[in-house]
Amino acid sequence: MDRTELKRLNLRGADLTRKDLSQLNLSGKDLSGAILTGANLSNSTLAGADLADSNLDGADLSGADLSRTNFRKASLKNACLKEANLEEADLSLANLSHANLSDANLHSAKLSEAVLKETELSQAFLQHANLCSANFERANLSEA
Repeated sequence: MDRTELKRLNLRGADLTRKDLSQLNLSGKDLSGAILTGANLSNSTLAGADLADSNLDGADLSGADLSRTNFRKASLKNACLKEANLEEADLSLANLSHANLSDANLHSAKLSEAVLKETELSQAFLQHANLCSANFERANLSEA
């Protein structure tokens, strides 16, 4: 399956474990419930995509455009979101334990009840983000 075919497929609940999806445009796609464990999504565009209830543990989302993306109840443990654009993204109830969100844009993002244990948030932009009941246990918020 080539990258063009992948963009046309129904990706809801798809198993894309360790796939190279870097630099793809998946804006607005329904990837809810997808398994993207260890996938490479660096520099991809997923603006407005639905990734609710998906598993992105260990995925590389560095430099990705994730603005307005739905990550509600998603698992992003140990994921790399360095320099990602998460403006207005919904990360409510998501598990971001041990994730790297350094230099990420989280302007107006929803992080209510998110788990951010030992998460790297240094120099992250959190203006107007909803942090209600989020768990920041041992998270690094230096210069955020």
